Amino acid sequence: MLVRNFFIEIKKSRGSTLLELLLVIIFLGVALVSTISVMSSSLYNSFDTEIMLTAVNLAHEKLEDIFYDKNNKGYGFVKEQNYPVENEPDGKKGFTRSVSVTDFTTYKEVKVTVTHANIPDCVLVAYLTNY
Repeated sequence: MLVRNFFIEIKKSRGSTLLELLLVIIFLGVALVSTISVMSSSLYNSFDTEIMLTAVNLAHEKLEDIFYDKNNKGYGFVKEQNYPVENEPDGKKGFTRSVSVTDFTTYKEVKVTVTHANIPDCVLVAYLTNY
């Protein structure tokens, strides 16, 4: 009986009050603002991810060049002075790539660092031996 009266009351109600309309507008406004906020932060983070991937690729490319030099020009060629700092390597704006070579007794530690203003430094390390 109670359910029946409820539906009868709903059928009698015609239109919406100003208060109901204001509540709907406020609810939709809050939902829209939060959705746009999430989307904008997602877009910003995806841009950083693209920059980070470019930095990793630039560092990996330089390590491959160093491996090539070691295999074709010899272990002794792998020295820091043979790999100067590069600004905008491969035309990538905003990036800087540098190589540091530390010579230990039986091996060399090669660090390739790629920097960009929007991300932390990307550092790849490789160890080379004279075999």
